[in-house]
Amino acid sequence: DDFAKRWRNEQPDIWQKTWNGLLGNAVVASPIDTGHDVLRITRAATTDESIGNRDFFLIETKGDVSRIVRRVGEDKSFERTTMSGLPIWRRPELAITRLGPTTIAVGKPAEVDELVRVRLGVKLDLKITGQMFDRFQALDKESTLRLITREPGNLSRVFHPIFTRELLADTNLFGFSLALHSPVRCRLLLRMSSDEKATALERDIRADPQRFLRVESSDAMLFAQPPEIDRSGHNLELRFAMPDASAKLLLQRLAKTDAPATVAAQ
Repeated sequence: DDFAKRWRNEQPDIWQKTWNGLLGNAVVASPIDTGHDVLRITRAATTDESIGNRDFFLIETKGDVSRIVRRVGEDKSFERTTMSGLPIWRRPELAITRLGPTTIAVGKPAEVDELVRVRLGVKLDLKITGQMFDRFQALDKESTLRLITREPGNLSRVFHPIFTRELLADTNLFGFSLALHSPVRCRLLLRMSSDEKATALERDIRADPQRFLRVESSDAMLFAQPPEIDRSGHNLELRFAMPDASAKLLLQRLAKTDAPATVAAQ
């Protein structure tokens, strides 16, 4: 998209570092050509106090994955194993397997094994379901990046701080999408704990958007003009254009490549 192309041309080193951070170490380390082979990357991040953060990656390719699988199979750094007849290629910190005609799982060996168990039906999927998720999936098919979480309060445990505590308080499900055009377009979806909380947050954002719609621990506003807001029961939807500088900072926070001072602030 226009914004990404301009950033890549103007600040190639910063862009590449951010892009790699968004993709995740497992995808960057794999022999898959993200620029040529990949249509979409889905990254599921989980956090647990006992085992820490885990990332699960599914790569949707532009065509049949046979050619990619053959390329991986020819890579002598991988060892071929199987789980219930499904081939998995492994090396110490990376595993790759085919899960469908156009889908590949990539990641740490234990996490790829878990995705295989999901595929085999012996372990529950991590996916989020429900009416609001269906609404989220239908939004912005042309968007570059989308994120949804059922634990908004834990976002800062997975990424550097992005959204304000005031915005995420009393939110049970939170999603956003970015379309990296000119200007960058953003949508926020929030499912609040009650109709009353949704009504109060809509009122407060209309009265003081700077308090709620800024990048946490910074002066960067998420919006270029006050947002359009729709409310339906527990649910809020906000739409607005985002300044380029704020979009860069938000993506760097997601990639965890912004200034080290952010970690200290967290």
